[in-house]
Amino acid sequence: MNPLMTNKPSAAVDLTGRLSYDVQSLNQLRAHARSDEKSSIKAVAQQFEAMFTSMMLKSMRNAVPQSDIGHSSETRMFQGMFDDQLSQNLASHRGLGIAALVERQLTRTDLIAPKDLPAHKSAKPLSLPLPAVAMTAQQALEAAKARKAEETTTPLADFVAAVVGQARKAADAIGVAPHLLAAQAALETAWGKRKIVDAAGNDSFNLFGIKAGKGWQGKVAHVATTEFESGQAVKKLQPFRVYGSYGEALEDYARLVTTSERYQQVLNQGDDARAFAKGLQQGGYATDPDYAQKLERVANSKTLQRAAMKAYQQQGI
Repeated sequence: MNPLMTNKPSAAVDLTGRLSYDVQSLNQLRAHARSDEKSSIKAVAQQFEAMFTSMMLKSMRNAVPQSDIGHSSETRMFQGMFDDQLSQNLASHRGLGIAALVERQLTRTDLIAPKDLPAHKSAKPLSLPLPAVAMTAQQALEAAKARKAEETTTPLADFVAAVVGQARKAADAIGVAPHLLAAQAALETAWGKRKIVDAAGNDSFNLFGIKAGKGWQGKVAHVATTEFESGQAVKKLQPFRVYGSYGEALEDYARLVTTSERYQQVLNQGDDARAFAKGLQQGGYATDPDYAQKLERVANSKTLQRAAMKAYQQQGI
């Protein structure tokens, strides 16, 4: 029986049987904490240590210089998932000792119990608030749940999943992983929060900021955008293409990249975020001198990678 689902005082809650990004386990732990705060303290302390250890491992990896060989965005994604799972497994056993310290701290109660109060014939039964530890444990659980769910349930993650879900055909045509197209779309639209809209406020579905040149026969949306001229940012009103769906935008983007001589360095880069971003920069896709660095940073972000992994699993990729 799952110790998180019983009302009996539990022994150590073993997190090793759970995936590190399993939000359901945190939901169960929260429900158990509400019904039996004291027996949940150890599990809460272990979850806290797992979070701390994961952050420490991430900082250590970021401090180590990395070459392009063997360090693709997909490698870093699985490496991050491995670190999270390793942290959780360590915390479930002796770990670094942080969980034990947190547990001792949470179980300290300096409250006066009713039996320690002097008796008085007119005294009414004393109603004390829940121990401070219960509130602390609940807050810790909420924080842990928010951290686990953040990158797979936020509007940002939903946007990434929506793009990845429709990007496979275009990605196959270009020869890159679908999540790299989602990364560029996230960069161009500020994770779906700054979309190009027409005069009526309707979504243009222009995920990649493709302008409407003389050869474009479709609808156009005029939007103020930032261009870089001689290294200086300049605001300009530019015409952008309007599509009927994300699918149309992805199809047009694939056509642009695969048929233009400028973007030959973009093709067939697989899951190499750096090569993909450099190819776009060298082809003059954007005037921003830091475009490649920004795109690579988005592609390697945990938010994008977790959301993309979830979308891949749903599609069986």
